[in-house]
Amino acid sequence: MSSVPLVLLLGTLPLSAQTAQTPAQPSGQSADARLSDGDGYYEFLRARRLEDQGDLDGAAAALQRAAARDPASAEIHAELAALHARQNQVDEAIAAAQQALAIDPNNSEAHWVLGVVHAALVRATQEGGQAEAKEAASRAVTHLEKALPGRTWDIGATLTLGRLYLDTGEHKKAISVLTKVIDREAGLSEAVLLLAQAHRAAGDSARAVSVLDSVVRGDPQYFRAQIAKGELLEERGDWAGAAAAYGRALEDNPAADEVRVRRAGALLSAKRPEEARTLLEQATKDDPENSRVLYLLSEAQRESGDLAAAESTARHLVETAPKDARGAYALAQVLEERRDYQGVIDVLAPFADAEPTSPQPPPQVEIGLLLRLALAKQQTGHVDEAIALFERAKGEGPSNPLFDVYIAQAHLVDEQYDRALATARAARERWPDDVRLVRLEAEALRGKGDVEPAVALLEEQVRQAPDDVWHVVALGSLLAQAEQFDRAVTVVTDARSRSPREVTLAYQLGAIYEQAGRYEDAERAFRDALTIDPRHAPTLNDLGYMFADRGVRLGESVELLQQAVEIDPYNGSYLDSLGWAYFKQRKFDLAREHLQKAAAQLTTNSVVQDHLGDLLNALNDRKAAIQAWERALAGDGASIEPSTIKAKIHRARQE
Repeated sequence: MSSVPLVLLLGTLPLSAQTAQTPAQPSGQSADARLSDGDGYYEFLRARRLEDQGDLDGAAAALQRAAARDPASAEIHAELAALHARQNQVDEAIAAAQQALAIDPNNSEAHWVLGVVHAALVRATQEGGQAEAKEAASRAVTHLEKALPGRTWDIGATLTLGRLYLDTGEHKKAISVLTKVIDREAGLSEAVLLLAQAHRAAGDSARAVSVLDSVVRGDPQYFRAQIAKGELLEERGDWAGAAAAYGRALEDNPAADEVRVRRAGALLSAKRPEEARTLLEQATKDDPENSRVLYLLSEAQRESGDLAAAESTARHLVETAPKDARGAYALAQVLEERRDYQGVIDVLAPFADAEPTSPQPPPQVEIGLLLRLALAKQQTGHVDEAIALFERAKGEGPSNPLFDVYIAQAHLVDEQYDRALATARAARERWPDDVRLVRLEAEALRGKGDVEPAVALLEEQVRQAPDDVWHVVALGSLLAQAEQFDRAVTVVTDARSRSPREVTLAYQLGAIYEQAGRYEDAERAFRDALTIDPRHAPTLNDLGYMFADRGVRLGESVELLQQAVEIDPYNGSYLDSLGWAYFKQRKFDLAREHLQKAAAQLTTNSVVQDHLGDLLNALNDRKAAIQAWERALAGDGASIEPSTIKAKIHRARQE
């Protein structure tokens, strides 16, 4: 065994409490703990004197002579073991201590030496493998447990024992020992940090945070305590608290770049992107090519609404680290927000098919990459490919109902109702309380024509949680799709009586009335929604489109739809609505600008493609109009009459 720097690992090893004072000439003691030979006792004292003078080799030689003259004394071997330990002579220290224990198995000094030596070996052997380090920790615990009861208070060894209990997973023992240390040595921050770790490992993060709060500003360990507190609060999902803890750590050490980045990440999770952006922009000045910082900065810029800056940062990350999936993922998030689904596919597909690279992306990026690629495939009509990607993400990701939610939704989009139903029901067996799966099961049943079982499922959800808006919305929507408009109105109206300021319910009621052809009632409900929230974009869009499609109040229609597009400028449905309103006003240039954008984004939406066809036909571009109408026929088929579109195509070919 090679020498291990014990002094560097554990701090200076002092003379033990048993040997720190020169013992009196022993007389009448048992053979286990005596120095009976006069020459042996002389050599023992001489060894002390030589060590004090710095002659360590002479001291060791004197103790060896003492042991030879008094072979029944465990104390001499224990003293020699301590001397070797103080010189970082590991093998010699262990051998001498073991000799002492062979004479006296209860010799406290020998157990103490072996305890601290093996404790040092834990840290020294960790690089060599966990098994070796675990064995050293177990031995250290065994010896320290035997040493400490027979010694005066030894804070260093007791603290070491607490740390070893942590290493060996004995969290309750660690808490007990470290609590005693803090009780006797109030304000000892090292013990506080270890005790917090013990509570955290035992699953009591709240207690761990409370313990860390006892480290006061000005203490040298305050910085570490705040970092540990931030980590704990992150684990608990208290992002604002974590950001505050990291902020206090930064006040103590403003140059700590890693802490600055961690605070920025916590601020992002706390939905405070502007503050995160400020920190990250400073970090990029110090390290302009740090991939992690660039990724977080792009996220902060995107969540702040600055898509241009977010895209620029993401593309810079792609250029500086082309094999780092985070760059592609950040860029894809920007493109997704712009509804550029083909762009998302172009960016992410190479990473989805590539061999693992270095550095490996974080798991949330790797799975998120697959999910975003799948959603983009679904949006562009490649549903089978989307489902395959969702299945792959499910196989590679953590156990989570979200994957089955996506798979069932994709089957619904593809009108594969049996498969959607099977997926939702199988997932519900594992996650019976996930209401998303209940709604998907109901939607699949409705698609199969089993309307009443679907209604019964959702009615039960409403009964169990009558204040959950989304249960009501799902039930009202399902009833409206089944053209049971009166029942749908009753469900949503009842919910509105309980939650009159809930904008989603007012909007849903308007949508049901519109589907039923009760336009005055729809307008009244939509205006109620806008009274609650004047910038509720779905209501602005639906009310404006209702006017445009009926060819009434076109000026107000355009105003409403302009507001919706201003709020969500990349929403293809809103762009289509505004383009259609311009078309009805015969402002064809403005109509073309918006309808072409909508059609490029919503390639499988039959209504959107039909609108573009009508516009192109009005502009006498018959060939392009026919192509748009053919896309409408090949699309989702929702809200169109195929015979009407076929008649348009026929007339256009005749002209």
